[in-house]
Amino acid sequence: MRFHFPGFGILCVCFSLLSIVESQAEDSLALNVPIMAYNCFTCHGDRGISQGAAPSLHKLPAKYIRQTLLEYRADRRPGTIMPRISKGFSPQELNALANYIAQLP
Repeated sequence: MRFHFPGFGILCVCFSLLSIVESQAEDSLALNVPIMAYNCFTCHGDRGISQGAAPSLHKLPAKYIRQTLLEYRADRRPGTIMPRISKGFSPQELNALANYIAQLP
C-alpha cells in the first residue's frame, strides 16, 4: 500500500525556504553586529574603552557581557538606560554583540 499526501511537495518547499531564510538571518546578523556595536560605543567608548562615566567593556569576557546584557533585558539588573537598550535586541543579537565586543583588540 502506498501512502499519498498531496501537500507533501509544498511542505518540502516550505521547509527548504525556511532553512534558506534562517541561513540568511544568521548571515545578516553577522554582518550587522559591528553596526549594532556602535550603540554600545556611544557611551562605552570606541572598542569599549570608556572615556566617561560608563564602564569600559574592553577585555571583558563574552560570557560576562552576555550575562549582564541578558540580566538587563530581563529586568534582573538595575540600570538607567541599559534595561531599555537591551530590550531592543533579541537574545541572539545580545549574544553576538557580547562575542564581538569581547574579541576586539
